[in-house]
Amino acid sequence: FRRTLGEHRQCRATACWGRWNSCVRLGDSRAPYAAATPPPAASSPEAIIAKGLDKLETILQHNQGENPVDFDYAFNLGYGQRQTSAHPLLAEIRTLLDDETKERAQASRPG
Repeated sequence: FRRTLGEHRQCRATACWGRWNSCVRLGDSRAPYAAATPPPAASSPEAIIAKGLDKLETILQHNQGENPVDFDYAFNLGYGQRQTSAHPLLAEIRTLLDDETKERAQASRPG
């Protein structure tokens, strides 16, 4: 995270992860899920988080990596929405990565 996210965003992402980790350690099975989101194919809390993190990892790699000049960052703004909106932690991290994606998209525009 440090390479791409600024200090403020990194602190927010770390805080999100800490909240999730506390729920898992305490065995809290009542972890909140986004009510408006249809349930993802994954059924256990761990599977839901794993699928969401997988999508977030892809976006993070695109934000950190060297991509072709004509790379379509806008695609990433819609990529994996269902999986990354399945839990508030994932949605909050997604917001941080989407901000980075928008910045990369703007910076990659010619002119």
